Amino acid sequence: MTQDEWRAEGERLFGPDQCQWRFVCPICGNVQSPEDFRQYKDAGATPASAYKECIGRYREHARRAFGSGEKEVSAPCDFAAYGLFRLGAVRVEGVDYPIFDFDRQGENRSPPRGRTTPLEAPKIVAQRPGLGGAKEE
Repeated sequence: MTQDEWRAEGERLFGPDQCQWRFVCPICGNVQSPEDFRQYKDAGATPASAYKECIGRYREHARRAFGSGEKEVSAPCDFAAYGLFRLGAVRVEGVDYPIFDFDRQGENRSPPRGRTTPLEAPKIVAQRPGLGGAKEE
């Protein structure tokens, strides 16, 4: 899918205000929007975090995306789409990792009307030399 197609799908589902777009973590199923990440700005969160990081990465009681040690079963996890396990549902042209899918619950509803706030396009990921993992640029 191209970035233009991705943006068109977001507008079809949620309207033009990208801060109201909702994404689903492919690991724990948490539904989140760019607006949800505003409170974690000082910890490094951006509006673009909504489609590539589960909000649990910024919370004290996040459950681990993989392995044991879950602190709260109902809590969002610490998954990042650009990490070792790239399990996002959507591939966007020019992005080295799959991103989270849109929340498609209630897909046939009318999108809300509101202000337009641009959502940062997915960033390209560079490989870390010698580690085989990815780091976000």
